[in-house]
Amino acid sequence: MLKMLPVSTALVLTLTACGDDSSDDAVPTAQSAALVLQSEIPEITRLLEIDEDNDPNELIGRPNGYVGATVVFDSRVECPDDDPGVDCGATIEEWPSRKEAQERSDYIQSLQSGSSMLGSEWNTVRGKLLLRVTGNMKPSEAEGYAEIFESEDLAAEVDSAEADDSTPAATESDEQPSEPEDFVIESGFTTGTDSIGTRYTSAGARLTNANTDLAAYDVQVLFNLIGGNGEVIDTTTETVPYVGPGEAVPVAPLQIGFDLKAKPIDLQVQVVGEFSDDVGPKGPLSDKGVILQMEGVDVIKGDYGNEISGRVTNTTDEVVEWPSWSCIFLNGKKIVGGSSSTITDPIPPGSTVQFDDMLSIDGLLPKKVECRVLADLP
Repeated sequence: MLKMLPVSTALVLTLTACGDDSSDDAVPTAQSAALVLQSEIPEITRLLEIDEDNDPNELIGRPNGYVGATVVFDSRVECPDDDPGVDCGATIEEWPSRKEAQERSDYIQSLQSGSSMLGSEWNTVRGKLLLRVTGNMKPSEAEGYAEIFESEDLAAEVDSAEADDSTPAATESDEQPSEPEDFVIESGFTTGTDSIGTRYTSAGARLTNANTDLAAYDVQVLFNLIGGNGEVIDTTTETVPYVGPGEAVPVAPLQIGFDLKAKPIDLQVQVVGEFSDDVGPKGPLSDKGVILQMEGVDVIKGDYGNEISGRVTNTTDEVVEWPSWSCIFLNGKKIVGGSSSTITDPIPPGSTVQFDDMLSIDGLLPKKVECRVLADLP
């Protein structure tokens, strides 16, 4: 679906970069090209990399669709709250070939030239990339986008930036060997509405402590759901009492995004925590804790919807209290949500208990579940 604001069809035109497919090797991706635009245009406030869950056109990864896309948010134009796309400023689409990128541009222009109700935009093709700038921009502003996008230095700048990002900072590490490494953060979410229109959202993150000799205690994990206009529409914070050296920990909010009027399009996760010498696990409510064994965890279809269930075993010789579990849901390597809760009953030594929890989104049936449970020791 193409969503355009109605403006004069006099603005409909195509700017096509010269050259043929022989230069495609030097053309960056949609995301890296967008990053270069952002570095050159101060009015670009943020970027949104498109995936199959937030694609307004429902083309990414599909037959006859593009392979990548990034929405560029520009403060000089208004952005629809629930449908981010070209109207937010610009979009860069990455197609399998230059021919398909040009055909896409021609198709859009033919639609818009036939009806002012479909809005207008400036299109520029470079290799396999198509830059689409909203017709709500001033001509001079759109030309600024095109000039940077067509620059012969664009690929070289992106290649350099990518090399810098992908190469470990060996020199800096050598100079400051005692500086701990930051958490590696992966996250994802799923949102949907039930039969009466109530919105539910499931979110999750994986925190990886890259330090092999340091632990982190009382780590604060901030989850922000982002609306179509780029603003935060819901927030919650979870505390992770302990992340051991080299440990990857699933984290999920107890609740986020319930009954929102606007559809979230992005999830931002920020982590605040201090690394220190590892003195063992800390519990949810006490300074002494233990990581319990979990097994048989899965998401299944129950009588009243999908539910997560599994078993927790107390492998210690002491009674444990307040076992708190957190799970993330995955389809392949992609995190699509999460769930967390607390088992209120103590677990005797050597005992196993069953836990169950309903999932709020009926269509959420992940292929894989990662969990962790942390409990208090007396």
